[in-house]
Amino acid sequence: MLRLVAAVVAGYLAMALLMFALFSLLYVGLGTEGAFQAGSYDVTVAWNMLSMVLGFVAAVAGGFVAAKIAPGTKAPLALAVVVLVLSFVNVFASLSRPDPGVRSVSVPTMEAMQNARQPMWLLVLTPLLGAAGIVLGSRLAVRRTV
Repeated sequence: MLRLVAAVVAGYLAMALLMFALFSLLYVGLGTEGAFQAGSYDVTVAWNMLSMVLGFVAAVAGGFVAAKIAPGTKAPLALAVVVLVLSFVNVFASLSRPDPGVRSVSVPTMEAMQNARQPMWLLVLTPLLGAAGIVLGSRLAVRRTV
């Protein structure tokens, strides 16, 4: 049981750290004007598309880590459930967030992360892609050991 919990925690941490790094690089690469629509914190289509890809990659890594730490267990499934639950909590939390108002020309990364506004379709799709990525990552881990 301890191994399963450790695998879920490690998988989640791997996802979180990788997402932080990848999204920080994406923000630096796109810049403020490439990440946000003019004068607002609404993200651009480019951000939406790339964030789906990067989130999926991070989920694959998380599923891979969970499956490697606790092979033959339900750790990847548990990780997928944790991701689904936390992601949908985030959806509901974002519904009650106040409008951050007008965006300045240059926004620091942390402020951008706190104020970014994603479309509802992306907020709902992201957890589903995450769960699918975790399953794929766990299968890749299993294939490598066989």
